[in-house]
Amino acid sequence: MRNKTVEDITLFALLIAVYVAITVSLSPITYGLIQFRVSEIILLLPFYNKKFILPSILAVAIANAFSTLNPLADIIVGVLIAIISYTLIIKIKNKYIDALLYSLLCGLLVGAEIAFFAESEKLYEFYLALASITFSQAIICVSGIFLINRLLKIKYFKERILD
Repeated sequence: MRNKTVEDITLFALLIAVYVAITVSLSPITYGLIQFRVSEIILLLPFYNKKFILPSILAVAIANAFSTLNPLADIIVGVLIAIISYTLIIKIKNKYIDALLYSLLCGLLVGAEIAFFAESEKLYEFYLALASITFSQAIICVSGIFLINRLLKIKYFKERILD
């Protein structure tokens, strides 16, 4: 018999560490106008099981503390995106729609943050950030949903993600 509490805490710590390590180590493409956060796949797990909500929020907060733009603002915006996603978007049962709405939310809020801190009054910079981030997030997140759905066909992953 497995000790679910210890196993879950270990899994949560591992997921947080992996998310932060990937995000920070790929910082040239994970912070700023062009974002391609491969680590975002981990943040899709709450769409499958609510037990992953708190570790995902913690992972975002820790990783965004290393932001090259404005760490405090990045923490606030990232946590806000996670909270909105995991309370509203999560109610939708189609994981691909979840991923696309999550991507759009990231594009809107991170795009607004980038435009604000760029101190530009040019509206096209917001739209550029919105499009760039939404598009890159959508690629990562739709691919991530596909990957997670495939992993769920394997008993080992299914037991740890869905139980």
